[in-house]
Amino acid sequence: MSGDDKADAHPPAGRPPTDTELAALARLPAVPTGAWATLWARLIEAAHDEKQGAEYPDAPPGFMATEAALQAVIEFLLSFEGLMRESAVIPLIRLAAALRELQDGKKPALLAPRPRPKGGRPGTDLRQAAVIGLAARAMTE
Repeated sequence: MSGDDKADAHPPAGRPPTDTELAALARLPAVPTGAWATLWARLIEAAHDEKQGAEYPDAPPGFMATEAALQAVIEFLLSFEGLMRESAVIPLIRLAAALRELQDGKKPALLAPRPRPKGGRPGTDLRQAAVIGLAARAMTE
């Protein structure tokens, strides 16, 4: 992949990819051997454990399965050399760490609400709202 192709594979946030960017994405590497099977098995195992009532002590219902599923997805993505090289999985690792900190009774900065501006309504940061929403959904699941 040339430098131009690499640049085309990363569309700016907030807009859908162009045809050129989609063509660059079509040249993605194959899934590493066994990675799909491992991901599938770990997700099924997490779901089975949840159905059987397996849970950490003092954790909300579903936390153990959610954490296991998120970790399975992270490990699957880490099996791709290109993603490792680009540090592209780091945000998911941060999210997993923040969920663990939250469960341990800490207040992770990643999930902390922004300070309110004086005299007005709080601003909306869509990225932070999305992270908080995903974290809340993960805790609910």
